[in-house]
Order: sequence, then C-alpha cells, then structure tokens
Amino acid sequence: MSTLKVNTINAATSGQAVAVDVQNPRSFRNLIINGSQDIDQRNSGSEVNPVVHAACVTDRFKFDLSQASKLKAQQVSDGPTGFTKSLKITSLAATTPGASDYYILQHIIEGLSSAHLGWGASGAKTVTLSFWVKSSLTGTFGAAIRNNAHDRTNVQTYAISSADTWEKKTITFTGDTSGTWLTTNGVGLRVGWDLGGGTNFDAASTGSWLATNDFTTSSCTHVVSTNAATWQITGVQLEVGSYVTDFEHRSYQDELARCQRYYWQSPGDFVYYSRQYNNSNRMTTIMHPQEMRAIPTETLTYDGGTGPLTTWSDSDNKSESNRYWQGYDGHDYDAGSVTKVRLAQFSAEL
Repeated sequence: MSTLKVNTINAATSGQAVAVDVQNPRSFRNLIINGSQDIDQRNSGSEVNPVVHAACVTDRFKFDLSQASKLKAQQVSDGPTGFTKSLKITSLAATTPGASDYYILQHIIEGLSSAHLGWGASGAKTVTLSFWVKSSLTGTFGAAIRNNAHDRTNVQTYAISSADTWEKKTITFTGDTSGTWLTTNGVGLRVGWDLGGGTNFDAASTGSWLATNDFTTSSCTHVVSTNAATWQITGVQLEVGSYVTDFEHRSYQDELARCQRYYWQSPGDFVYYSRQYNNSNRMTTIMHPQEMRAIPTETLTYDGGTGPLTTWSDSDNKSESNRYWQGYDGHDYDAGSVTKVRLAQFSAEL
C-alpha cells in the first residue's frame, strides 16, 4: 500500500498543499507539454510580437489575439526555485478591450492525450491545474478550460497578491459530463489564461460548466489595460484528481521530443542536400525526428549555386507525418547538381 505524504508550502506559494506519493510517484501525469518553458525552438529566447492567431512563442504555448501589436513575449531566464525559464508577456500600450476583443495565452491538448478524462459523458474525471505566476499587477485574474467547438467552458479566477513575486496557483475543474470533447488528434481541450477579454466573454458564473465561449469575468484584471505591465508563467501542470502534486520535471530531451510532434526545425548548423535529377526537377528527402500529429505544413529555404533563394512554394511535393520528400519544377540547374537546404521547418500545430 502506498503512503501519501502531504506537504504544506510556505506563504510564497499561496499556502497550497501538495500531495506527494512517496512510494509510487506517478510518471506521465502532466498533460501539459513544456510547462517549464524550457523549449523555444522557433525563437531561441528572442523577443516576439505575437500577431493575430499567432503561432507559439515558447513551444506549445500559443496566443489567440483579436488585435496585433498589443503585447510582446519572450522566453526569459527567470523562475521560482526549481525552474530556470519562464514565458514573459509585456503590454505594449494601455489598451481597453472592446466588447468582442480577446487576448489569451493558451495551451492546446490533443484529444488523443485527453481522451482518458472521459469528458462529455458520465464519469468525467476532475482535473487540477497548477502553475507559477509573476506579475507587475495585483488583483483577480482569469483562467478557463474550453472545448474545440468553443461552446463549453469553465471559467475560474486566481489572485495575485504581491507584485513582481512568484506565486503558485492551483485551480480544480470538475469533469464536464456534457458537450463534445474530441478524442482524436484534433483539439481535445484548451487551457487558457486571460490577458484581456471584452464583455462578450464575461462568464455569468465561475467554477461550473457553461455552454458559452467565455474565459474571463467582469472583475478580472487585464494585463493589456496597463502600459508596460508584465505577466510571467512557468511550472504549468494539468493532472487528474482534485489535488496538486509536485511539478513533473521531465528531461530536456523527452520534452523536446514531445514538442516535435507538433513543430520542429532543423538545427542552425545542419544542412540537407537537395539533388537535381533533371533540368527542372529537384528532390529533397527529410526524415522527421518524431512522428508528427498530422501531415505538417513545411517551409524549406534553399541555398543554391546562384546564391540564396527564397522559400519555395512547392509545385509537386509529398509530405507525411513521419517523413517528407519533394519534387520541384521551375529552376533550370544541370542534372545531378546539388543545392543545400539551409532551413527546414515543419508545423502540425493545433
């Protein structure tokens, strides 16, 4: 029989109790990928100005924005004890969200990974979300879980009591017994943090499931409303049960492999070779390091004998979730000549 040890965290962690099974620690309990913000394949720590419906900044953490140029984001070397990285978001102006505006950071969990929750039916499992947050603002903030169709939501709030101080937050969501929750390789569920939502997205109540697309409340503090306000997050964990356990630290390589199911790009010092097999057709073969969630979209940048070429939109290409190859028409090189693929990027993001 296992022994469940409960530790009480100090005031800096908002007094949350952490349950730890010291004899049978559970692996693979965290449904969040890259919760420690260690992986940043696209930007390598560079600052990003997310655009509307932008791709990820740190891997698997994605913005959903109604307007561009209101926020900037960056992976930074700052975190609470046990974490070396966090995702830092900074407001670029004092923006009052219009009724239909939305500024959300979200983590999308694939249906194949959330199917065991059994949501949408009786017996749906309760989950607990925990994360570390640090902000220049204090007050009440919003977080929500929504489904793929944006017609089921559970909005809850958390408080930041001390400015510029790391605090640990824990929110428990009962399982939803209604609605449609995908169990395929599509969007299983969306975990979102409100950075600024209009009144159209104010939930009528918190802590219960609603047939709406809400993610905030009328009492929430909005990061975008204060110029130069900052908000940081790391140590994100979503697990089955009504209590929080210690953050599941996975190895860097394991976390990178999980991220590469959704996006990967070739290392900066790695070159693929593309062979011209006649005067108008070129062939490149690239193996994905991990089987991807779905057939990815690709961006290949070539460097040929005539100097750097622009990224090509292939006229004849083949791509699968576990390998990629292409043919290209339109460039007149000698048969048998070789050019270099300087950058290969593949995305199967949700």
